[in-house]
Amino acid sequence: MIQFVWIIIQDTPVAGMRFIKISNDEERERLEKFYGWLSGPVSEFSGTIQNIIIENTKYWYHSQNEVLFIVGTNLDETGIASIFIPELENQFFQTFDQNTLKQFNGEDISVFRKFDSKLHDLVKAFDRRKVEAKGKRKNLDAFEVLNLPSELQMVALVLVKLQVVTPEMISQVSGIPAAKVERQLREIYQHGYLYITTISDKSYFSIKPFGMDETATKFVPRDQRARKMPDIMKAVSQGETVPSEDLYDHVSSEQQEPASTTPPTMGKQAAESTEGSTTPSIPVPSNEAQSQSKKKPEIVESAMMAPPSWKKKKDSQKQPSRQITGQSLEPLTEGSLSVSEKSAPIEPRFDGEQPTQELPPKLIAEKNLPYQKGAKLESTISDKRQKAPVEPGIEEGTAGIKLKDDVVAQEIDLLLKEKIIIPSQGLLPNKATRRERGFITKRIKTPKIKKSDPFLLNRLFSRNLDRLIEALFLGDFIVLFSNHPEKKGDTLCESLFDTFNLLTPHRELVCEKSDLFVHPKDADVVYVPKSLLKYYSWATIIDIDERKIIGGDSSDFSKMLVKKIRRIKKPKEFMKEITSFARILMKLSNDINTLKMESRSPGSYLDEVKKTHGTAILNAGLALSERTIRLQKDTPYIVGYYIRKGLDIVVRALLTNQPVVVIGDDPLKVYQIITALAVFTPHKALDAQIWTTNFAGIDLHAYDIIGAQEGTDKLFKGAVTANLRSMQAFAGSRSKYLHSLLRKMWKHRSHERPRFIRDQIKKIITEKKRLIQEWKEQQDKKSIQGRLEQLVEHYGEDILELLLDMVESEEPSLVKTIKDLAS
Repeated sequence: MIQFVWIIIQDTPVAGMRFIKISNDEERERLEKFYGWLSGPVSEFSGTIQNIIIENTKYWYHSQNEVLFIVGTNLDETGIASIFIPELENQFFQTFDQNTLKQFNGEDISVFRKFDSKLHDLVKAFDRRKVEAKGKRKNLDAFEVLNLPSELQMVALVLVKLQVVTPEMISQVSGIPAAKVERQLREIYQHGYLYITTISDKSYFSIKPFGMDETATKFVPRDQRARKMPDIMKAVSQGETVPSEDLYDHVSSEQQEPASTTPPTMGKQAAESTEGSTTPSIPVPSNEAQSQSKKKPEIVESAMMAPPSWKKKKDSQKQPSRQITGQSLEPLTEGSLSVSEKSAPIEPRFDGEQPTQELPPKLIAEKNLPYQKGAKLESTISDKRQKAPVEPGIEEGTAGIKLKDDVVAQEIDLLLKEKIIIPSQGLLPNKATRRERGFITKRIKTPKIKKSDPFLLNRLFSRNLDRLIEALFLGDFIVLFSNHPEKKGDTLCESLFDTFNLLTPHRELVCEKSDLFVHPKDADVVYVPKSLLKYYSWATIIDIDERKIIGGDSSDFSKMLVKKIRRIKKPKEFMKEITSFARILMKLSNDINTLKMESRSPGSYLDEVKKTHGTAILNAGLALSERTIRLQKDTPYIVGYYIRKGLDIVVRALLTNQPVVVIGDDPLKVYQIITALAVFTPHKALDAQIWTTNFAGIDLHAYDIIGAQEGTDKLFKGAVTANLRSMQAFAGSRSKYLHSLLRKMWKHRSHERPRFIRDQIKKIITEKKRLIQEWKEQQDKKSIQGRLEQLVEHYGEDILELLLDMVESEEPSLVKTIKDLAS
């Protein structure tokens, strides 16, 4: 169910509507909480339709032409990324041209009122959408296309490439009239392929059920879609299958020049198969597609920790704020109720019957919408925003956020402090790769059942078992808890530990019980008190009492495996199936890593795997290889793989004593990146807080580097942040010298890179020390000028800027002298 829609321009809500019964204050709080949670300019959200879960509401968001579209839904709603948001944006930009948007100054929103009725009709049509999937549906891929009549094959090939289409989309790239395209698509449907969803009079055709689009989807505006039909035919004939957005990219990802801080690839084919992505996009047959489409969607429980509450300081002046309600936007004033809250009835969910109440009347007159300057939403989303005044003692950008002191979080922080030094060979140390070393590379034997119960998980968990299987097979962290451990939790916990070990013949699983926080570097499965649960929001969580699996990831592989093991009744047959899958995964992972280490292209090998085992197993093997290769690859490669843009920003911050925060949703990966970054500081041990949940009391300047959870960027103002999801660094200054140095580093072989970068950094540190020492001894400008000329001659002029930054905290007088000489 769609709960609300917001459209925001220049930090100002210009249109929107809500479809659930909440007060104006509640809606404003939701908007401000979500909006304040974003970081970066609005243009950063233009490539991918993203989502985040906050307090049991899924917020889908995407920007186009500096307009931010936000859709709030229940957790089980489907079709938002593939259908609703693209159609919402399409209708919005058909209604308002670019001149209208450019002329908008953040004040007069009356011009956008005419979109209200279109928004209402769109949501209503989406909720009443008709899904067609008669009988069992077959999967359509490039090989199945050959089984279709020849006159249908061209449209079918485009469909394979796009995955989700309308007739108009195919018509744009093929030149075939849209009416004829629709006839041919429906003929393909009659042959047993495709799923059709009709909204009003518009039909969407998909290879997979529309409920499978929960992952974020890249979206490209229709006016940018321009690849020709021969390119499509060529790509499909080569067995390439990618999401629809890639059809319209003028330059594909493998053809783009990699950023200077990205590890070098092994050629085009290798880049396509491994370095660029660990999960190639290939359609997977779905034997239960029809039955799944008829099932009532399940509400997926989320383990995401809610963001901090946004409360105004009691003594601060309350800023004007806007509210999106029904078909009107009205300001809220303190101590009064808005007009729409008193009079505007709430539109019930569209269920095929006419609503019992009328929609709120439109408020068209500008005088009824008294938006004033300065009433914009405060966030970090736009470079044009007006900054809120910062109260003393509060970091800029966090004024208005009240975070309570958390004693438990403070105690956890004490457990997770480390001094980090990279071993001389430049590989990750053993304590950082305990999980990866736990995957068995030798021959995997079928375990003996003994007293363990292989069917225990089947009996306990009727839903979401695929998430637990995913965690067990690929190494995600698992947390168990119970409200009554003294009664039944301990007994069942031990049984679960035994079953987990039984079902992972390819791993040496570490299971622990603890009353304290346990980091993933120390264990694979933990049993903790419920009071610690909020600190594990990123993990796969098992509620022993309710027999529920909360959070975690899933894939076609884990779903396929669960489907198979649920049919097995004999223990030996069950374990034989489990062991067989484990062997295949480990062989795939080891073979792929061997090819990578030997700089050989794995493309042909991956094609054979796909033909033999299918896409689901191939993708799982690639995901596992991404983790296990960290045992063999050098630390510069590991850092460069996950910080592909702006690595020079992070290295500069470490050399100039500026705090660095590594942001990610997996504490172990964050820890590994923090550890790997120590290769760039051979002159000192890094003071690291490897993971923190102590957001109220963290002292940025007490550490060189900190690890924190995805979504907390806003709380670390003043630090350089490296976001592992977006694979780039923010909030720091670039260094031309380090940029060039990193480019040189990638030209070396894997085993040579750590020594190369270590030696180069040591030279920089040595030159800095000599410069400071010479200044202290002589205080002579001519001597310093001569020294600077030597540095420029030997290293190039770009090194001066870096040295100035490094010297500034130790000898500000020297920096002033150098600047005077430069001027």
